[in-house]
Amino acid sequence: MNKFSLINNKMNYNNQLYIDFEENLDLTYFPDSVFAINSLKELIQNKRLNESFIEIKTPTIVEHKLWKETGHWNCFSENILVFEGSNKNKKFTLKPMNCPGAALFVSNGKFDQNILKIFEIGNVFRNEKRGALSPFKRMISFHQDDLHIFIKNLESSKFIIADLVEDWKEFFGKILNWKYKIVLSTKPQDSLGSDKDWELSEKILSEVLLKKNLPIELDREEGAFYGPKLDLMIDVNEKWVQLSTVQLDFFLTKNLKVENYNFTIHSALFGSIERFFGVLLDKEGQIPSWLSNKEMVVLSIGCSNKYLNEVKDVLDLLKIKTIILENPNYNKVLKEFKYNYVFFLGWEEEQEEVVSIRNKNTQEKVRLDEISSFFKNKLILEFFKK
Repeated sequence: MNKFSLINNKMNYNNQLYIDFEENLDLTYFPDSVFAINSLKELIQNKRLNESFIEIKTPTIVEHKLWKETGHWNCFSENILVFEGSNKNKKFTLKPMNCPGAALFVSNGKFDQNILKIFEIGNVFRNEKRGALSPFKRMISFHQDDLHIFIKNLESSKFIIADLVEDWKEFFGKILNWKYKIVLSTKPQDSLGSDKDWELSEKILSEVLLKKNLPIELDREEGAFYGPKLDLMIDVNEKWVQLSTVQLDFFLTKNLKVENYNFTIHSALFGSIERFFGVLLDKEGQIPSWLSNKEMVVLSIGCSNKYLNEVKDVLDLLKIKTIILENPNYNKVLKEFKYNYVFFLGWEEEQEEVVSIRNKNTQEKVRLDEISSFFKNKLILEFFKK
């Protein structure tokens, strides 16, 4: 039996998301999934470049001694994939995270600004047990939309972290309208640094939540070994799933001898791009319009050309790709249903100034001035262009 075969099988069958080959450790994606994941990468890349981040790409394969220098080997080695190259005296790893690569980049550059903002969509790998794997949401290979913000003084961290949390509130809370909570994870038993360092950094994260009028929920001893963190948890079918994270790190710059900088803020909006996509599928039941490479079909049966053009103008404004079918075989279109959504326009819809919108699971009437809110395309594009 394939390792993914019992999970999300109905959704995968209906939407053609991936194939699971027994010979492979991970999934082979269908074109619709590839398009959606690449679109997420492009959206977050544009956002970070607009925010003046420096985009880099760090090596996927590194010597295992790097993880000893950073402290990861002692606390995280069971999750690192290790192999031998042609030189039997050296061990190599597939990187489980991007942060040491970012620190090495900074240490070899001539940077002196007070706040240095680095961004990478890095392909990382984790040594996961087969029974723990879940399509998109828990993979051996995945991409993290990692921010590494290097700062000289701790005071800077407060407004930087506050801005990152504000993005969470806007994107997940206001735009996607998802139920969420933010958890503060504190010092674990296996950790670096003194209690004083940890108490100070935990205090900074607590103050950010208090100023944002957010409740403080503690997850004791579940912080990263190098610092405490804030995790954004999303309610998915009455279970909490982690996506975004912000971590305050006192040790990366010290361990890798990064000059001019004393602290690092780690953060990722999606957490893992694949995991966000998996959660999105759970929440929406299908690939949403703003990540779909499929057109939406507009069926015009009995409405005027004037009203048809009004609807088309609204959809064009939202950058929704459409196919117009006038007086089609309605039942045949629904039976084949190769589209994410079908818009039905008839005499009744024109009189009510609505559109009947149908997807694979539901059908409802939506007013013309509410289509933007229904699809969220415009709000999402505006968020990522900020």
